[in-house]
Amino acid sequence: MIKYYPVLWKRIAKDGTSKVYIKVYFESNSRIFIPTAVNVEPVFWDNEQKKVKDSHPLAEDYNLLINEIIYKKIHPILKDYSLQHKIINKKQFEAEYHKLQTSSENMINWITLEIHNLTGARNASTITAYNQMLEWLKRYNKSFTPDEFTPEFVTNFDNYLIKSGLNINTRSKHLKNLKVFSRIYFKNNYSLHKCPFREVKIKRGSGRIVFLEKKELEKLENTYSLGLLKQNHPLQHNILRMFLFSVYTCGMRISDIVKLSEKNVYDNVISFVPQKTEHENKSMDLPISKGTMRILDDIRKEGRRKYFFEDINEDTARKYLKEIAILCGIRKNLSMHVARHTFATNFYRSTKDLVTLQQLLGHSKIETTMIYTHHDDEMKTRGMELFESYMKKI
Repeated sequence: MIKYYPVLWKRIAKDGTSKVYIKVYFESNSRIFIPTAVNVEPVFWDNEQKKVKDSHPLAEDYNLLINEIIYKKIHPILKDYSLQHKIINKKQFEAEYHKLQTSSENMINWITLEIHNLTGARNASTITAYNQMLEWLKRYNKSFTPDEFTPEFVTNFDNYLIKSGLNINTRSKHLKNLKVFSRIYFKNNYSLHKCPFREVKIKRGSGRIVFLEKKELEKLENTYSLGLLKQNHPLQHNILRMFLFSVYTCGMRISDIVKLSEKNVYDNVISFVPQKTEHENKSMDLPISKGTMRILDDIRKEGRRKYFFEDINEDTARKYLKEIAILCGIRKNLSMHVARHTFATNFYRSTKDLVTLQQLLGHSKIETTMIYTHHDDEMKTRGMELFESYMKKI
């Protein structure tokens, strides 16, 4: 006779909780553990009643989730075999449960709901990154089941991102975020399949930084100053303005730029709380350069507005910056992060002051800022190439 009941896993996570499973015993003494989405501290688990104690603030919801698995998934499978006077074994049960679990679930809907559940628990920039990944996933496939969520699916999704013109670092970011939800799903839902990322290695960029040289920056500056895009292409004009603002304002991120208003400006300083680290509630004060002040003055002349810049996301900015680069004869893939790299690289070139650069960029670790010393390494390499060329002539 088959027995099944909820159990609390003995292993305790870092947050002090343990996962609840449904333990299923078969006549052959074999067993399986079906994971639930319930995690509670051991003190809130009633081992006799096999449920979450009423003293837990979410007891009713958690017990409902547990019972849904029992009465909507396990019971129907066993009832069907019983009506056919058949005895189900472990392998058959796994196949039936897997079919029930994966046949109708839409992973897009599941990820959307999971992002909603994580809002508030993760910082705003992380949620924004999750939503950006989800939008690309929807463009690739609006509806797919867990059965279709395979290593081949992930590889094909990556190929789609390549064809869409995304660079390796952006693709890596989207795949890493998809991996987050893949691990959550396959950890909390019983499946014959494993997380597809067990077999897919996420490729990362070589670490080579894309930035603009002075002459390339001058081309963008001239296009903006002369207003070549302003009348016929106002959106591109504003995105170019935003790019230059980032370069002149210590490489400020787009997530912070779009939230700037007059309230953030005082005494030649821009003060704000970076969205990426807003959970730390630490503000940054950045000096206003001549380039920054000129752009702010241009915006003020256009009339009052709540924020200095339109609320544009990274993907939209990248799309139009690509067009702007072609117009200006710049053969590089521009993005708002290239503006940050441009400021940081040229600041280090001119000052060699890594500590101040760390403070201006808001890096918590100096090791992160050290990537901008790449110019020194490139100069060494170029110097050796010139030296070897000279030696060949001797």
